[in-house]
Amino acid sequence: MLTAARMAGTVPGAAYGAASACPEHHPGGAAPDIMRPQLAAETRELCFQECSVSYSGISRTPLAAAEHLTRERIQDARGLQRENTFHEEERLPPGERARLGDYAPLGL
Repeated sequence: MLTAARMAGTVPGAAYGAASACPEHHPGGAAPDIMRPQLAAETRELCFQECSVSYSGISRTPLAAAEHLTRERIQDARGLQRENTFHEEERLPPGERARLGDYAPLGL
């Protein structure tokens, strides 16, 4: 199984072996272990149809993402148009969600 996280190399601060809510996206069905206790305390795995994301409620950012890549998926993705839209992830508690304002340049 080939994943985007594995293709990019190792995920800094992570070891593989955690049980996963969406094992179809991870090598051997195991999600990365988050090694920094400060981030691991509020980490949640979000399962999507095409990928999974290990998300930190502390930093309000993704810590790792995984997708089972196949030749067909890569070829299909070449024809996709990017949608530059942002939405809050409603499955996360309100205090842990990234908001569009979190990404606004400072001083605006």
